Amino acid sequence: MEAALFKDTPALLVALADPAQQKTAEAAFSQMQKSNPQQLASELLACVGVDTIPASSRQLAGVLLKRFAATKRISGVLGEWSAEAVAGFRASLWAKLGAETSSIVSRALCHAVAEEASIPEQPWPELVGQCATGLDAAAGSRQAAVALALADALADFDTEKTGAASDAAVASWAPKLATHVAGADGDHVV
Repeated sequence: MEAALFKDTPALLVALADPAQQKTAEAAFSQMQKSNPQQLASELLACVGVDTIPASSRQLAGVLLKRFAATKRISGVLGEWSAEAVAGFRASLWAKLGAETSSIVSRALCHAVAEEASIPEQPWPELVGQCATGLDAAAGSRQAAVALALADALADFDTEKTGAASDAAVASWAPKLATHVAGADGDHVV
């Protein structure tokens, strides 16, 4: 299937969610991912945070971004990515996570960030500090809610506890997490 069947990435996201178009859209997505994965990842990131794109499409974009994470790049499925391309992907992913206003989209992005940070072959050491900064924010704030959701997602994805959810990272977060848990009322979860 030709990717050109869909005029743009938002149209592709809508088609992916439509049972009548899903098969064609999945084939187009797969072709785009094979032919130019960095461009498609960039286009998916561009869809996140755009209020004119429905939240369900932005959430799907966040879910699909996991298909560009380090685990896929290391396997060679996505071709070669330069260090600059990886850094750009990570910076954009982090920026979109911090700017997204929809909690369902933020959760999807947290999982994409966690998967990106979950393997030691391509460490993301800055993420530990970025998450810790979020945990320093006031309880109930948007920044703290995102950091809590991210810490949870990191713990889920980093099952080996060697990446961003390593023992050292968790130890540095523990006092900050305790502050948020002690005051938790359930309303500030992303």
